[in-house]
Order: sequence, then structure tokens, then C-alpha cells
Amino acid sequence: MSVLKEEIEDYLSKLYKPPSKDLYLLRCESEKQGIPIILKDTESFLLNIIRSRHITEILEIGTAVGYSSSCFACISEKIRITTVEKSEDMYSCAKDNITKLKLQNRIDVVNDDALLWLQKQNESARYDMVFIDGPKSHYLKLWKLSKPLVRSGGLIITDNVLFRGYVACSSNEDSKRYKTIIRKLREFISFLNEDANSVILPIGDGISISYIE
Repeated sequence: MSVLKEEIEDYLSKLYKPPSKDLYLLRCESEKQGIPIILKDTESFLLNIIRSRHITEILEIGTAVGYSSSCFACISEKIRITTVEKSEDMYSCAKDNITKLKLQNRIDVVNDDALLWLQKQNESARYDMVFIDGPKSHYLKLWKLSKPLVRSGGLIITDNVLFRGYVACSSNEDSKRYKTIIRKLREFISFLNEDANSVILPIGDGISISYIE
């Protein structure tokens, strides 16, 4: 669900150009099944960020069906991705999709709890970009654990930080079901707001971009 007005979202959706026919089919199938994947405007924005900054090493937290990591990998054969997924079902599905797209040599799918996996990493300053799209209640912990793994001049990008607009305006009756997620995301945004190198943008469901010095 985008935080943009419906008419703006519809207009931008008509301008959308899929990375490939196979990825478009995967997007359509995922949306049909109600599987959350990155929104179209978020996808377009991220792909341009990766291209313009010549990013080649990416860590993704939250694989789902492998859609976003496959999009990233399709930009260039130089790109290598490690993506971490806790759900065994999603892990298996992602592996299958990535293999069908013939990207298995450049995308390493890890079946593990991201918080635990990050705590076990001894490598430092390895990635050009971290894309966090995992459990929203843990965004702050995931961000802090990811930071040491990012090279100087790299980025940490977090998706869904405005969570259907509820983070900015939680008066909607539906938002009461998500009060813990909303509270945790507000804490995360407050943390980022103190960082001069971070910004929140109303793209898709809201994204944050943090430049790592």
C-alpha cells in the first residue's frame, strides 16, 4: 500500500517499466497471492540508486519470494547479493524463483533470523548497500547491527517506514491493530531524525536512506 494519494499512485503505475518480462510475471503472481513485495515506485527508485552509485555488493534483510533481490541483480552481472529470510517457506520459494531466473550464482539466500545472523557476522565494511525490508518492529536493531557491515560512503535503505501512513496519522481504526509496529517505527524514525545523514522520503510505503560515513 502506497502512502501517496490514489490518483497519483495510479498515474505513476501507468508509467512503470518492469525490469524484465520474467520479473513482471513474478510481480503479478506475487501481488495476486497477496505476498508483499516492493512497490513499483520504490523499485524504480532503488534501481536508479543502485545504477547511479555503481553499487555491486548488497545485503538484503527480508527476502520474501526473492523479487527485489532479483531486480537488483538484473541491473548488472557485477552485482552480488546476500539476502536473509527467516521463513522456511519463503526461503524455499525464493530459491526456486531465483534459480528460474538464472541468478543463483549471484544471489546467496540465507535461511536464518536476521537479528541472529547479523550478530554472527565478523566481516566489516563489506557492503555498498543494505536494504532492510524485514520485521518492522526490529528496524532499529537491524539498522544498528547492519551499520558496521557497510563500507564508508555506502547506504542503508529501509522500506515501509511510514507503514500505510499510520506512522504519521494513526487515528484510523485499522491502525489500532498495529499499535506496536507503529510505536516501534516512530522510535526508529526519531532515531534517524537525529542523524544528519538520514532522510525519510514519501516514496512507496515510505523509505529511509542513511549515508554511512
